[in-house]
Amino acid sequence: TTSATWLPRYLRTSTMMDTDAAVPQYPPGYDPRAVESTANIKYDLGDIEAAQMAYQQALLDWVDHAREATDADAAGMAQAVADLWIGFANLNRKASKLKATTDAFEGAVNCEIAGRNGKVWLEYAKFQEERKRHKTAQKIFLRALVGDESSGGKPGADEKYHPMLWDEFLRMMRALNNAPNLSLQELRDAVEKEHVAQMKEAGVGATWEDATANDDGGPPLKRPKVEDTADALAMAMSIPGQPLPMSLDNPVMSAEGIEKETAAVVESMQQLSPDISAAWFARDGDSRPSRPEPPLFTPSPPKFSDATGRDILGDELSLALIRMLLKKDDADESGNILLDVCRGCWMMTALKEEEAAKAVETLDAKMNRDLEALEATLESRASVAGTGALAAVQMINENERTNFLAGCNQIREQLVDGHAWQFRELLAVQQQLLTKAHLPCFDGPTVDASAIAMQAGVCAFMHSAFFLRERIGEKKHLAMLESQEKRLAEAIKLAPSRGLQPPYQQPPPPGYYMPVLGQHMQPQAQYAYQLPQQAYQGQSAPQQMYHMPPPPAQGMQPPLGPNPYGQ
Repeated sequence: TTSATWLPRYLRTSTMMDTDAAVPQYPPGYDPRAVESTANIKYDLGDIEAAQMAYQQALLDWVDHAREATDADAAGMAQAVADLWIGFANLNRKASKLKATTDAFEGAVNCEIAGRNGKVWLEYAKFQEERKRHKTAQKIFLRALVGDESSGGKPGADEKYHPMLWDEFLRMMRALNNAPNLSLQELRDAVEKEHVAQMKEAGVGATWEDATANDDGGPPLKRPKVEDTADALAMAMSIPGQPLPMSLDNPVMSAEGIEKETAAVVESMQQLSPDISAAWFARDGDSRPSRPEPPLFTPSPPKFSDATGRDILGDELSLALIRMLLKKDDADESGNILLDVCRGCWMMTALKEEEAAKAVETLDAKMNRDLEALEATLESRASVAGTGALAAVQMINENERTNFLAGCNQIREQLVDGHAWQFRELLAVQQQLLTKAHLPCFDGPTVDASAIAMQAGVCAFMHSAFFLRERIGEKKHLAMLESQEKRLAEAIKLAPSRGLQPPYQQPPPPGYYMPVLGQHMQPQAQYAYQLPQQAYQGQSAPQQMYHMPPPPAQGMQPPLGPNPYGQ
């Protein structure tokens, strides 16, 4: 990617501010174009998550380094971090991940290093404008130029960027209101009348004069007499109050309300939040990413020594789960709905396992074919070499073979790492779904090992429950739960201090019965494509998974177990 095409749109226009250079000057080692090049390679290979991680890792490092930068490097580091944020947002936009793009821009404008850069605010506003979300774009301009209640009336962008932002704001409002004669003065007056006045009434600290006194060095603003244009603009400037959050406890919900709630939940699950991603990076340290352990759902139902699950969860938690599954009356379907949600989460794990196994199998087959073709080429090259040149040709062949195998290892490691992050995203989605279902021990996404272990115990109980209900029928299962409820309630009375016991994970058997599909799934040899984590630690070089001889597929790490999800 050339620097001319990489530069954001505002750096390629003639309206760029005089205070900024046409080509950014970055400190050595902090050029966002290098990160973009790495991310584009991963994106072109179809690994969007790895491309996102390239930006996320760089942002974590660069922001930390920018805090410690000297005065001489501070401005360059701030520009590098700002452009890195914009590049990250553009990557998500190119991948059609609009929620992730919005999150990236929000992270940028709230970043302590890049948040004062007006170019970040401008790109954010234009992104929303191009999506026809003019009200949102308008709010972004207002946040940048005069602030809002959350910022205490302090403008988000540095004052040196205000002329550029006012010009773009004016352009958008002219187009939005079909008012080509709207002046900058009229726009400022409308902002003062509708936005700043509201903040003053709310007692927000900053004043209009504070926000605009140094914008252009001109005289104090005066409100001109305007008619239709200003009135129409004032109506457009009014910002409604934030809607109240939808309550799941509301006894009456319209179909439209359900659709909105569903859309909000789906949008929140598009990708890992920056906080959760950072927490995973902290857990990884200098090791390669690995799947969350233990998984919330195992392939086969767990084997309990006690059918109540008290050996895993303890008496109190087991009793609470049982009571959630019991019917309060004949019309109560909450227990069935909860089990259906858990069954859906289990199937999500199954599908992701199958997808990961097939991806590794496809990659290995392709690399085997490529290696065979390479060997044929190398052999033909050596066969035509003269006696004097044979040794040199053999050396060239060996180097080419070594480089090819190293490339195979690197690509496979990238695939494994990408799947590890996909399983982490799956865990976050499952945690959010089960939180919405009000399942105990779930309170949104988390990477805490002890919390995940407890959640896995709860899911093991639910897995056993929906398996049994499918196998023996709802009536018999409810009768069994009623009996267990009485037994646990009596046990708690006799031993109230028993408390919760640590979760215990039963290893899955070789085959299992899948109640959803109604068939017995036979194990296959490609389960658990992921390499053991210790293979990446304590070694000066990555372990070779492909070598000659034998063919690459035989030189891989052995699988960790059978794939019960295979067909």
